[in-house]
Amino acid sequence: MKSRTGASSEAADRPRLISRSIAELSAIANEYDFDPALRLRYWIRSASTLERQARIYDDEKVYDEAYILYMRYAQLVLNSLHTHPEARRIPEKVLLVKLTKVSVKR
Repeated sequence: MKSRTGASSEAADRPRLISRSIAELSAIANEYDFDPALRLRYWIRSASTLERQARIYDDEKVYDEAYILYMRYAQLVLNSLHTHPEARRIPEKVLLVKLTKVSVKR
């Protein structure tokens, strides 16, 4: 049986070894450009997608990819989105607060 990433279920049961250092993974996570000219709702949707994809990788024990996406999500939500010009509007503020309250399932 194949998992969501295409790996067999036997392979999905074993954690994939992290072949890169935390510094390398963090550098990869920083490789995106935040453009405040794009509508905030697109950035919010991107953040939600990053978090959802990170959970999938985490569930499938692909920890290096999960780390990259979780880091990118955290940096986007905690460091960038609140600086967006549209972040001052009430509906967007509510969405940003929801993004910062992501629950960790375990």
